[in-house]
Amino acid sequence: MSASAADADREMDRCCPDLPTEILDSHGIPLLVRLVEPSDEAAIRDLHERCSERALRWRYLGIGPQVEHLLRWVFDRSIGEAVGVFHGEHLVALSNLSCPDRHGVGDVAFLVADAWQGRRIGSQMVALLGERGRAEGCRSLHADVSLDNGRMRTLFAHRGWTGHIEDGDYSMDLQLV
Repeated sequence: MSASAADADREMDRCCPDLPTEILDSHGIPLLVRLVEPSDEAAIRDLHERCSERALRWRYLGIGPQVEHLLRWVFDRSIGEAVGVFHGEHLVALSNLSCPDRHGVGDVAFLVADAWQGRRIGSQMVALLGERGRAEGCRSLHADVSLDNGRMRTLFAHRGWTGHIEDGDYSMDLQLV
């Protein structure tokens, strides 16, 4: 690990000491939430293989599965962080929070395995990334959501996000300060 990556890890641990943690899905099943590590590469690939084309299109906005691109940066804490939700050894959800840009805007993205959708995992991850974004100094968070992903748009709206259509997707923002 480079010195800058180690510094980023220490800084993240200082400002956001809340991981790992445990959450319960809507069925009462305990799930481990933690930052993903390079040793999770196979689990990330497996999650993408278990997701439907629709789930992947919603995550990558129609660009197609981007697991190779994701794996090039997902472990680099100087770019942001990736938070995984695990049921035993299986990764069931993955969320990303990018570091704030020069305007203080952080980007978020979420992928939940089809079999685990509709079980309050996404809503808990949206809340967690909101807290982590605030701790990271983000003034606001941004997410692009596919127009046909009504559940995600509704989830964001219920958590105070606002949005509008832009470039064929729904552009959603949450003010943190």
